[in-house]
Amino acid sequence: LQPAVPAPRWVLQVASVGSDRQAAAETLVRRLGSAGLTARIVPSGRSLVIGIGPLAQRDERLAAAARRAANVTPRWVRVGG
Repeated sequence: LQPAVPAPRWVLQVASVGSDRQAAAETLVRRLGSAGLTARIVPSGRSLVIGIGPLAQRDERLAAAARRAANVTPRWVRVGG
């Protein structure tokens, strides 16, 4: 038997800001939350990445909702798998 290969997962990256902009990242997470979207902040080097997920598959309706709520152009990032 071969080991199970984890399925790819997706994160909708809404924004990335410098690690010195924690307050701005938290404001964005709250704005997304007000629109019914659950986002989180993940430190990455000298940046804070604001994202939604991981998700089993990409959902363009979710991306459109994030775009409207945050006035940004989010991008899908493949993680795992």
